[in-house]
Amino acid sequence: MDFKDLNAKGVPDFIISYFQNKNITKLNPAQEKAVEAGILEGSNMLVCTPTGSGKTAIATILIGKSLVAQPGSKMVYL
Repeated sequence: MDFKDLNAKGVPDFIISYFQNKNITKLNPAQEKAVEAGILEGSNMLVCTPTGSGKTAIATILIGKSLVAQPGSKMVYL
């Protein structure tokens, strides 16, 4: 799945541009699986994948989407 496809799922342009500027244009398999499982629609999820597999990117996408949708909200990423 391309990052640009996330726009249709409500991910803000600035998040998509951030990853594209880092030459990251596609979700990796773990990220794509999380999106397909509904993480962007608010499903609770525990993502367990090896180091360097994109967990922080999943969180960044979700946090950016949530902060735009709910201005003034706060997020904690552990």
